[in-house]
Amino acid sequence: MAHDVGEWLEGLGLGRYAEAFAENEIDLPALPHITEEDLKEVGVALGARRLLLAAIADLGPSNAPAQQNVGADADAAGSEAERRHLTVMFCDLVGSTALSEQLDPEDLRQVIASFQDACASVVADFGGYVARLMGDGMLVYFGYPTAQEDAAERSVRAGLGIVDRVTSLPGPAGADLHVRVGVATGLVVVGDLVGEKTAAERAVVGETPNLAARLQGLAVADTVVVAPATERLLGGLFEFEDLGEHDLKGFSEPVRAFRALHPTATLSRFEAYRGASLTPLVGRQEEIGFLAEKWNQVRAGEGQVVTLSGEAGIGKSRILEAMRAHVVETDGEAIHFQCSPHHQSTALYPFTGYLNRLSAALAGQAGRATLAGVEALVRSSGQPLAETVPLFAELISLPPDDRYQPSAGDPEQRRNRTLQALANHVKGLTRSSPLLLVFEDVHWIDPTSCDLLSQMIEQAASAQVLILVTFRPGFASPWGAMGVVAHLALSRLGRRQSADIALAMTGGTALPDEVLGHITDRADGIPLFVEEMTKSILDSDLMRRTDRGFVLEGPLSDFAVPETLQDSLMARLDRLSPVKEVAQLGAVIGREFGHGLLVAVSNKSDEEVRDAIATLTEAELVFRRGWPPDEVYVFKHALVQDAAYESLLKEKRRRLHKAVAMALESKFLALSEAEPETLAHHLTECGETGQASGYWEKAGRRAQERLSHAEAAEHITRALKGVGQDRAREFELCLELVSNLRVLGRAEATERILKRAEPLAQQDVDRAKIHYHFGNLYFLSGNSNEALNQHSEALRLARAASSAELECRALSGLADGHYMRGRMVSAHTQSEECVATARQYGLGHVVASNLPALGNMRYLSQGPAAARPMFETGVREVVEAENHRAEMIFRFNMSAILLDSMELTPALEHAELAVAACERIGAGIWLPLMAVCGLKVRHLMGENIAAEMLEVAAKAEEIAPALTGPWALGSLAWATPDVETATDAMNRAEAIISSNCVAHNQLWFYRDAMDSCLRFGRWDQAAEYADDLDDFTLAEPLAWNRFFAARGRALADHGRGRASPDELRRISEMGRNLGFLHSLQAVEGALQT
Repeated sequence: MAHDVGEWLEGLGLGRYAEAFAENEIDLPALPHITEEDLKEVGVALGARRLLLAAIADLGPSNAPAQQNVGADADAAGSEAERRHLTVMFCDLVGSTALSEQLDPEDLRQVIASFQDACASVVADFGGYVARLMGDGMLVYFGYPTAQEDAAERSVRAGLGIVDRVTSLPGPAGADLHVRVGVATGLVVVGDLVGEKTAAERAVVGETPNLAARLQGLAVADTVVVAPATERLLGGLFEFEDLGEHDLKGFSEPVRAFRALHPTATLSRFEAYRGASLTPLVGRQEEIGFLAEKWNQVRAGEGQVVTLSGEAGIGKSRILEAMRAHVVETDGEAIHFQCSPHHQSTALYPFTGYLNRLSAALAGQAGRATLAGVEALVRSSGQPLAETVPLFAELISLPPDDRYQPSAGDPEQRRNRTLQALANHVKGLTRSSPLLLVFEDVHWIDPTSCDLLSQMIEQAASAQVLILVTFRPGFASPWGAMGVVAHLALSRLGRRQSADIALAMTGGTALPDEVLGHITDRADGIPLFVEEMTKSILDSDLMRRTDRGFVLEGPLSDFAVPETLQDSLMARLDRLSPVKEVAQLGAVIGREFGHGLLVAVSNKSDEEVRDAIATLTEAELVFRRGWPPDEVYVFKHALVQDAAYESLLKEKRRRLHKAVAMALESKFLALSEAEPETLAHHLTECGETGQASGYWEKAGRRAQERLSHAEAAEHITRALKGVGQDRAREFELCLELVSNLRVLGRAEATERILKRAEPLAQQDVDRAKIHYHFGNLYFLSGNSNEALNQHSEALRLARAASSAELECRALSGLADGHYMRGRMVSAHTQSEECVATARQYGLGHVVASNLPALGNMRYLSQGPAAARPMFETGVREVVEAENHRAEMIFRFNMSAILLDSMELTPALEHAELAVAACERIGAGIWLPLMAVCGLKVRHLMGENIAAEMLEVAAKAEEIAPALTGPWALGSLAWATPDVETATDAMNRAEAIISSNCVAHNQLWFYRDAMDSCLRFGRWDQAAEYADDLDDFTLAEPLAWNRFFAARGRALADHGRGRASPDELRRISEMGRNLGFLHSLQAVEGALQT
């Protein structure tokens, strides 16, 4: 702790001013009252003034420095250590050792002081934090103590500025000074790491500072070298030279280095970051339509102005790009003015950027404006050269030319003439073609440019111009009351639209549902968040690309906030530094957090918490729902919560989770009872996995009761992690997990858990359960032999254990095994025995679960007319029993029966209810097949469903080829009008059938494939499929194959011109008796020709 102002200045590396401070009686209590004018009067250099003012502004309430830091003190920065995404810069005076040999120490001190002042001044200009002055070097942080969304950009601009400033300093005896700069970005721990006396340069821990130091050593004189992470964050903002890979001390792998050359001459920040890689514009049709109509009015001679507002990443720039393309396509011109966060005090910065860029381009001098280019620019708008060129040349600091007289008058007069010349230039451009005039990011506009923009807006109505102005919320638009100005406020995208963006990022390759859900949940409809999260996940080790899409190979909980979003998100929190701790605590509780729980676990009073929440709400970081005392707060963006949470040290996270868990157990019993998974989560995160296990189990059973199988599986999986040595409980949890995984169609996970449970089975009844579940697993994979073997053993053990319920389930499994082989008669017999036994023992839930299978077998073996009565009563029974899985299957088959009967409207109703039931239980493995029936009905109603059927068939083939792939692909061949699509679908289906698959695939595929071949005149192939159907059911013929195989052959013969009318009439009569009325239409048509 510094005891006087001299010691404080020494700690800042500015001890040379101690004597001046003492002469002017500036002591520690006086520091908070010192102004920049005071420091000038004392004789403090510009860079040191910036440094001192920053340090004074950050002094604590005691008005005394807390640490020997240069810049903000540790308390202001948050004395407690935290995790941060930081950009670190090292700069070093080249040749200082040689200078020390050549110069008197006092002269060397002046050289180093000048060097430090120059560097500190540039750093201050770009918002850096000088952490330490180290003799002939300097350590600087960007994004600390307050995060900056453009910290990496600021660091490189500062580095290039330091090179320019230092090389322009007068060196000793006429010699030049030179500097090296290294920059790196990454995760660090920053703050009070050891104690009050810790040296400032140790206040950051992690490899990032070391990397920056090594890169600085790698740099040649007067260059800036950056790390790969920094270069990635900068997109196209700068030109870089790839210096290749280098072995650096302290790093096990070679590190690629990049030399920053200069900023690029891009049109906009969006272009710099995105380049040519534009994702499709999604969900903005209404806004684009509105702007296109405004453009049409401009082309008709009516000038328009539209302001476009929305938070960062919402898609303002993407809409501008789409409009620019539209304008160019309709023979208009577009010019772009980009405001900059680094030039909010630079008069007319957007206009000077435009003049530099366009005059260089017109003169053919990429990146360098010339007087010839300025002349060409002025001519393009029809303005007088003699008056306008000197004004524009002066504005962009071009040297004078003998042909032009310097602009006369005082500064105010020249300013007014310059503004008028710029306005006239823009208006002149509109005379040759309609003009789109874009002002982007005007929340960063300088006051002079704002005045000129206001002038242009006032005059817009009389010109062929559409002025588009974009800004973020919080900018007080001065043009809102002008009648000519329309306003668009961009809202977030929906989940489906976000998913479309993610799919575009993968090039159309499917993402696992879990990953897509994670992206859409966390991105909250912000397109930028969707893009960056998708890119980050794809670039991580969590994903592996296969022929059928991406596969997740690790827990999504390991995925952190993308580095491209870290600075932006933390900046929002750091701007509210006094209440950031409350936001962090809320983040530990969850996306939603109640007021009472927040107060219970914080060290603040109720009033202090309310004040903090009011600040967070006003900043739109959180929203409030409800009213005191039961109000709940919600983070506006999930990623803001993630950023706040990830900034906490791991040990502090554990302490806070423990405090939340204790509060839930002692003070919020109702919440713990209603949401056991909440308490389980906090116990898990604080390391109490054993105690958490019971709550996870309770949460899993609750979810299973609600048929939320995905959530149930997740909760029970977590319960198993804390099961300890209780083998009996482990066995039961494994079987509960298997039941949920089976519904979800996760075969590999099911097999893994069954193998874990198998050695835990001690009794016959336990072993029967294992065999039963293995039989179900083999059913899903299409292995009928193993399915039958496993269920036969399960039946034997169930009867030995006198377990009626297990006996029924084993009988049901045997029915499934025969069903897989196409032995529907045997399957029907086993299914009838199962239902009869269940009724005998009063097992209503078993009856409800098996009625659909019994009905389906009756439908296939006896036809729709015989099965319909059972389905009509069975649907009511399973609905009353609230068995949604049974309801799904019943309604699906009922839809098929009604389609056969040509009752299309009720068929569609049942198909839609089947899909709803499937979604209700989360049975994604069955969802494509549920969708197929509804699509078929809509096709018969006259709708064009070919594209939807193509998507559904691909999904079935991807997630469950053995269960539903050929069925869905046959439906695609049946529905598509394209012969190549139909042929491809049938070929893919046959490839699946050639391996193991469930028998319903063959029955439905051969039926639909015959119709497809008949429609395209492939008579021989249709007849072959008829033979295949008969061969498949040869052991146990069905009404299904008797009718459809005969129908296929007869219609193929009709197509060849050798039809038998008697055979067609026989088939017609059989179809009417069985109830296949829809399929009779082609037969009746053949009889009439």
